[in-house]
Amino acid sequence: NPKGLQFYKSFIHELKIHGIEPHVTLYHNDLPQVLEDEYEGWTDRRIIDDFTAFANVCFREFGEAVKFWTTINEPNMLAIGGYDLGFVPPTHCSPPFGLFNCSTGNSST
Repeated sequence: NPKGLQFYKSFIHELKIHGIEPHVTLYHNDLPQVLEDEYEGWTDRRIIDDFTAFANVCFREFGEAVKFWTTINEPNMLAIGGYDLGFVPPTHCSPPFGLFNCSTGNSST
């Protein structure tokens, strides 16, 4: 989205003008719903190509202005909370470990 890229370029520029060094996190529990619906999120290997393409766009567009990057915020919470116990989005769980019912997806496949 060109408007989105321009927004973040301007935002990063403004941070730097004010002496703030940006630190970009590529993923923080904000997977597009279409990828959750189509792939069941991170359980499908097809998401690797999409995430790689997204990361490459970010590096290309913001890489000269950003020194610090995090690929996935709190990967332990994503893996355990989102795909094992199912208590944070996307609330998939692996029986018998799910704290709640596992009706939103079995991540043990």
